[in-house]
Amino acid sequence: MTPKIYPVKTEKTFKLANAGIYTFATMQEMGKSDIIKALKEVYSVDAVQCTSLVRKGKQKRNPLTRRVYTTPQYKKVYVRLVKGQSLDLFK
Repeated sequence: MTPKIYPVKTEKTFKLANAGIYTFATMQEMGKSDIIKALKEVYSVDAVQCTSLVRKGKQKRNPLTRRVYTTPQYKKVYVRLVKGQSLDLFK
């Protein structure tokens, strides 16, 4: 089974990527050690530091039907790689 780990591409993450910190969205069930293994498997890079947070879903309202719905929550991960390694995803 391929682990689900996706890069998050925003203005802030591109600035962090220049500093050597890369941002990914993952499944909530994944722990930090699972995320480091997934990065090694999918992107062939080694992580030194991994910081994670759960981004809560927001309530939004559909302007046409006026129904309120909640966006799904997800886990966001900030990863610092070993010196000399980088990802071309954020360039």
